[in-house]
Parts: sequence; structure tokens; C-alpha cells
Amino acid sequence: MRKAPGEDGIYPEMVKSVCLAVSEYVLDMYNGCLEERAFPREMVKSVCLAVSEYVLDMYNGCLEERAFPREWKVAKGVILLKNEEKVRTDPRSYRLITLLAVWGKILERMLVNRLNEKLVDSRSTSQYGIRGGGSTEDAWCKVKECVNGTACKYVLGIFVDFKGALDNGQQRMVRHG
Repeated sequence: MRKAPGEDGIYPEMVKSVCLAVSEYVLDMYNGCLEERAFPREMVKSVCLAVSEYVLDMYNGCLEERAFPREWKVAKGVILLKNEEKVRTDPRSYRLITLLAVWGKILERMLVNRLNEKLVDSRSTSQYGIRGGGSTEDAWCKVKECVNGTACKYVLGIFVDFKGALDNGQQRMVRHG
């Protein structure tokens, strides 16, 4: 249920949504932002706090119009060597990271937070990746629980690791996926 707006017409949960996204952005050390040098984390946080009404209007406009400004989608690809021990002639020794605009990362974080709030009850308890509270250790405990809970003498397990799945995927499918 949406709370009533304050005297200024701003809904408290919208302010909270922007502040949470900005705070998470500031705390995230691996955020991959294009303008990290131009807009340091603390500067973004200070700007958002100083002119929060305008920042809120900007993000509310994006959400209401279902728009993600084109400039915020422009990315710069950077290729990094995974570590010094890797063979430099092997393409799998490198990782591609994509640097995005600061303001777009904050909008992205807001959208992810909203989706997570909506989807929290609809996700399968068998899903262990990509969602909070589901780690590799949790998946392994579930496997052990199933094995220990069976009366059978033998148990068959099939484990699949798609090594380099994203690196080796068809680029057309990745682009248009």
C-alpha cells in the first residue's frame, strides 16, 4: 500500500528507493561505472542528498515513462587478465567487464530492488544462484540431505559445470537474448 505523499508531494517510499539504490552504489566496490573518475562515489551520494527532490523526479520520470535514457546505456568494454598466472595467449585467461554510466547503474539498482521485492515469494526454493539466501553451500547441503534421506544403497548424481558458458555462447543469442 502506497503511503500518502508529504506536503512536498513526494512519496516516502520513493525517497527510500532512491536512497537505498544510491547507498548500495556507494558501498559496492565492483560497480563497473564508466564515469568513476568523473563522478566519485562520495560525490554522487552528496549530490543525491543535496538535490534529492530533483534526483527523485528524474528517477520517477524514468519509472513512470518506462524509459531508460540511451546515454545511460552506453558502455565501454574493458578486457582484463584474470590473474598473472594465466596464459596470456589463451582467450579464457581474460575477463570482459562493461563500464556503464553512474546514473544508469543507480536506476538499474532501483529496478533490481523492486523486482526482488515483488519476486521474493515466487522463486523456487530449489534455485540457489542469483538470489539472496541461496549459496553453493546451501545447494551442497540439499544434495547431502537427499542422499542421507534415501534408503537406496546407491545414489546417482549428475553435476554440470558450463565452463565459459557466457564466453563461448553464440554472440547473436547473447545480444538478442
